[in-house]
Amino acid sequence: MLGFPSVTQAQNTSPQTTKPSSTVKPNPFDAPPSVNLRPERIETTLTQGVQLIQEFTRDGHPQGPVMVTILIVNPKQEGVAIKASVGQERVWGTISSGREVVSQTALHHQAIAGINAGFFPNGGNPIGLHIQDGELVTEPTSNRTCFLLSREGKAQFAALGFTAQVKTADGKETFPVDGLNRRPAGADPTGNIRSELLVFTPLFADTTLKSPGRVEIILEGVEKPVAVGTPISGTVAEITEGGGTALKPGTVVLSGSQKAAEYLRQVAKPGTKLSFRFDLTTTDGKPFDGSEIAHAVAGGPRLISRGMVDIPYQAENMNLSFSRTRHPRTAVGVTKEGKILFVTVDGRQSGLSRGMSLTELAQLLQRYGAKEAVNLDGGGSSACVVDGLVVNSPSDGNERPVANMLLVFAPNTKKSITALPSPVLPSTALPTITVGQPWQLRAEEGTKRGVWGIKPGGKFAGFVRQDGLFYAIRPGTATLQYHPRNGKVQEFTVEVLPPPAPLPVPVQPR
Repeated sequence: MLGFPSVTQAQNTSPQTTKPSSTVKPNPFDAPPSVNLRPERIETTLTQGVQLIQEFTRDGHPQGPVMVTILIVNPKQEGVAIKASVGQERVWGTISSGREVVSQTALHHQAIAGINAGFFPNGGNPIGLHIQDGELVTEPTSNRTCFLLSREGKAQFAALGFTAQVKTADGKETFPVDGLNRRPAGADPTGNIRSELLVFTPLFADTTLKSPGRVEIILEGVEKPVAVGTPISGTVAEITEGGGTALKPGTVVLSGSQKAAEYLRQVAKPGTKLSFRFDLTTTDGKPFDGSEIAHAVAGGPRLISRGMVDIPYQAENMNLSFSRTRHPRTAVGVTKEGKILFVTVDGRQSGLSRGMSLTELAQLLQRYGAKEAVNLDGGGSSACVVDGLVVNSPSDGNERPVANMLLVFAPNTKKSITALPSPVLPSTALPTITVGQPWQLRAEEGTKRGVWGIKPGGKFAGFVRQDGLFYAIRPGTATLQYHPRNGKVQEFTVEVLPPPAPLPVPVQPR
């Protein structure tokens, strides 16, 4: 049966008024003895080749509070794989601009775990390079470091640029390509529309974006997806203007403004053949072989290079404040043995976690053996999902839809929220608790260690640690679940009330 502490135990949250005993635990929000400077750790093996670690430094500690969730993935283990994915299987969407919460993407792909990946603008398209299943989805930008993964699971980290061009069948008429599957650039500082040539594939959306003055060419007969270093050719089927062109399977759309529009009008006649090609380069313009890249996401800045902390934030167009301020963070690194580290650091939550600076994040990765690492999108985007549950504490109080993710797959572990067995009992309600009040949960006797987490959906009233300790963070409700390695899922709900208002200070008579 599920075992919960008594109400008396749960309410004993102040070490000033209650002495710890064998039955009453000290408040986990408070500092441990000052001699214990090491973070505490909880380790769970999810499956062969995938390990979940939670590391926490308590409130009041000189370096705390900090809550860190780490996935250690061994892609050399048979059946274990890491893949990149854009939200909703597209770059752009009509409702949420192609964004999706990590838990939902993991559910769709039947992944055992996942984290958020790259930065994105309000439009929702990934900022910088994104490759999935060998298909180039968006181009690199801003010289930012990318996480690259080969088909064999070998990781690389590199700051990249690109070159691309469209050419006629005879190769005599060429024009440089500026981007792939993104919003057209606006006007320059003088108000003039920039000259720009973009390529759109069906992964972008149902149609290109409407943009007055743009000329768009539909290429039919495109037999393969866009891949780095691979010429893509097709036959001009139609010439349109103003954007909003349909993106159908087997087609690609070339979209140009100003000089690029003039070039398309000149060379693109119905029935003629055009081709284009994307190649990666280093930041100094040298060729970079991207033919073996299966998956890639862009982050920035780099955190570790050749085992040493190396944070070139200025070179990757980021400011000092972003680097030094403690924020929620997400990062990816690789060890000497080739294991991949997915790190999520919670932040902006008093009593639970203050976040980390980039230097602190790099030192954490270094401590776990990373020889190369890069920062990914953080803040309210930072999320880690395992077995369909949110296992970190997103700073917004809920999952934020993001543009792309890194997903973990393993054999015989395909589970999802809808595919899981029913809980042992109907969702058990805990007694109402208040913000700042901890509650210790216990799994059913006889179950092997599994995963604690918050069931996705809505606002999260708190966070549950991997030892079953629930932190009441904000008013509201949460559905908690425990997924054991054997046995059935256990589920219960909790309602968190605001902390009591302070008593008014009596006014002394004058």
